Amino acid sequence: MAENGPCVDTAFIQIVIDPYYALYVPNTFTPNDDGRNDNFEPKGVGIESFEMYIYNRWGEEVFYSDNLDVVWDGGKGVTGTYTYIISVVDKIGEFHKKNGFVLIE
Repeated sequence: MAENGPCVDTAFIQIVIDPYYALYVPNTFTPNDDGRNDNFEPKGVGIESFEMYIYNRWGEEVFYSDNLDVVWDGGKGVTGTYTYIISVVDKIGEFHKKNGFVLIE
């Protein structure tokens, strides 16, 4: 509210905040059951749908999930580099694709 002598005025504005989207994907994990960093576990906010594929160095699919809460434990724990492809639709319906590598140490 603004006042200037006998004049009084009020102004309102509506602010719309779009849902926020973020995805963090680690690049290394150690499935050795020590309770620290044992799973490949992407984290995100503002995600409506999620799909993750993981492939070994021969291009064979070794893991699939369509649930952000289902993490990869490394399977048999073979040390090496794996490729991931993650597809996400955020809360406002935009599609995002992230691919990269993850190392099992």
